[in-house]
Amino acid sequence: MEMPKSRVRGMSSERIARALLRRLGYEILETNKIVRVGEKAAFEVDMVAVDPSGLKCCVEVKAGRAGVSDLRQVFADSKILGL
Repeated sequence: MEMPKSRVRGMSSERIARALLRRLGYEILETNKIVRVGEKAAFEVDMVAVDPSGLKCCVEVKAGRAGVSDLRQVFADSKILGL
């Protein structure tokens, strides 16, 4: 069975983002992190990384157009993670 183009594009974009972050000095701690609230899976974060100064970051990779609502969701997700 062939993967949908959007899934293939997303996987490629995540590989590119990982490589870029590493070149910038980030350490990738986790990929495709499932965040749970209590017993339930609440959302997924593409990457959890640490920048060179030690700041933890949630990274959401978008391939294509991202709107303001997408950015707000990423911000809200990072707050739930406590980052």
